[in-house]
Amino acid sequence: MTRHQIQKVRHEIRRRTLTVTALEAVTPKMLRISLASPELTDFVSLAPDDHVKLFFQDEVGATVMRDFTPRAFDPAKGTLTLDFALHESGPATAWAADWRSADPGAPRSCRTTSTGCC
Repeated sequence: MTRHQIQKVRHEIRRRTLTVTALEAVTPKMLRISLASPELTDFVSLAPDDHVKLFFQDEVGATVMRDFTPRAFDPAKGTLTLDFALHESGPATAWAADWRSADPGAPRSCRTTSTGCC
């Protein structure tokens, strides 16, 4: 029997600015957000356990990071899709909930850092 080998891949950390292009309410507590940017041309997602870090402002204005697993990535379109669990509170929930009430036709951006997997 052949044993599988796990290979850890480290990606160069790079900050990108992305624009929200679509919203989909998956459930009342789950929001799927599609993001786009020409800065995604060199983005790589090799495994189901990859992650990206998004930067948010908390209630006192400090910058905080949250990890998200890419739901989908389309390199040809330069789009990245993430699922947001809408918890009772927190900066990522506040940001995503704000999008639920926003006009999706009005582009706004967020910052992300690709950290790859593990």
